[in-house]
Amino acid sequence: MVNQLVKTDQVELLPDEVRKYIDPQGHGTDQEHQFFLALCKARNLNPFVKDVYFIKYGNMQAATVIAVDTFVARSMDHSIYEGYEAGWIVGPEDTPTRTPDPFGYLMGAWCKVMRIGMVPCEAVVRFDAFSTGKNRWKSDPFGMIQKCAIAAAHRKAFPKTFAHLYGQEEINTPDEKDDKKKTRKSKEKKGAEGLESTLDEKMEEVKEKHHLTGEFQEQEFD
Repeated sequence: MVNQLVKTDQVELLPDEVRKYIDPQGHGTDQEHQFFLALCKARNLNPFVKDVYFIKYGNMQAATVIAVDTFVARSMDHSIYEGYEAGWIVGPEDTPTRTPDPFGYLMGAWCKVMRIGMVPCEAVVRFDAFSTGKNRWKSDPFGMIQKCAIAAAHRKAFPKTFAHLYGQEEINTPDEKDDKKKTRKSKEKKGAEGLESTLDEKMEEVKEKHHLTGEFQEQEFD
């Protein structure tokens, strides 16, 4: 970061002080910090009163995060904003159904933003694209995926206001991503083991049917 003062409405901070407040773990680069502060200024967001957060895990790209309520509150500044509708999509996969109630086999969520004189702007998000199966995703999956849909729809409806801004629910940590990969690999392994077990059972059935013992011949199974 260039060696100059960073000004907010009430205080002036040096670069090291900025890093301490917005990125205490020091994960971001100087360029990412500069971009974050420039975006905060352009969007009139103050990181020092927690309007917005700088998020970066490991080598992933840094993200500028705001609360889902901020998406709604800032949209109200637009005179054409008429609110939004949101709900969920429940399964089964081949016949997904939209519902306003958080019950059923969860597949995703949707949000529709209304604007005066314009076609409603809608976003649909898949549950499996965001869920980590941990923490809040485990205890409140319906609430979490709906927040993703609300953020996506408002960002789509007002791109000049929300471009490059994301909800916390849309950001996964590397550990959570790794856990998802491990879960998929575990399921694949279990699937292979299950197939092997099934084949073993079939072999035993053939042996019993033909009254065979240790002298079982492979051609009987062909």
